[in-house]
Amino acid sequence: MEAQTLERKQRLEKARLSLVKAETAVGVSPAPLRAGNVWHVRGGNEALFEAMLSLRKGDQWIGIVGIKNVGWCAALEKGVPLEKVIFVPRAKEKPLKVLAALIDGVDLVVAGPLPLSAQNQRALAGRARSRRSSVLTTVPWLSVSKPWYVQSRNGESGGSLGLVRRAV
Repeated sequence: MEAQTLERKQRLEKARLSLVKAETAVGVSPAPLRAGNVWHVRGGNEALFEAMLSLRKGDQWIGIVGIKNVGWCAALEKGVPLEKVIFVPRAKEKPLKVLAALIDGVDLVVAGPLPLSAQNQRALAGRARSRRSSVLTTVPWLSVSKPWYVQSRNGESGGSLGLVRRAV
């Protein structure tokens, strides 16, 4: 049963990626971003930094939790304002409480792979919506997160050099 659900999710993500490629090719503009959403991004730290910078507005704070090798020099070179970053390297014992506190306290929460149940992910997504805080994850939160697509310089979606400011 779980394998079927995973296969469906993979097919859906592939279909969404095809839709983004087609829309980008004909020049369809993405909808404006709203605070309070949960996104997931693939493609390594460069794609993560691009997504962080696109989701961050003005002078907002960023909370990063559960990401082992952030690459602080690369983040600084990309333009991530390190003076506005709260970093929690590990939250293995109480990831739900740590994420809830960050959602309550900062505008953008960036989460690595943390041991959260689907129920906890939904609860955190609801909390983010009510607090108007965005969450960006490095792994999909099943039935909660939307994919954040990255477009390479050659125009192929899935790369990591230029961000497509959209999710489906």
